Amino acid sequence: METPNASYLYTHLSTEDGKKSEELDEILAITQGKRWVILGDLNIDRGKAMVEKKGFIDHLDNVLTCEEESIDYVLTLKGSDISIKGEVIPTDHLSDHEAVRAVIA
Repeated sequence: METPNASYLYTHLSTEDGKKSEELDEILAITQGKRWVILGDLNIDRGKAMVEKKGFIDHLDNVLTCEEESIDYVLTLKGSDISIKGEVIPTDHLSDHEAVRAVIA
């Protein structure tokens, strides 16, 4: 999705550890040099630094988003001028994940 302020990428990464890094690299290649907000289930626990090491900023607090895990994200690229607040919205168990939302200021 694209608006006058930014482009948005919604994703669901693999559960296989070997593929996650490759998929994040592909997202980086797509989003470089643009104002992007990336949202979705990355299947990467926040306890691991993979997301930050790849050059993304996480805009969600370390909250549970999927049962006992925190694996859903609202991201921008480091150096982005997008002012954003990520938040988790309870879904009353419509899914095993809570909804995530990006509020652009």
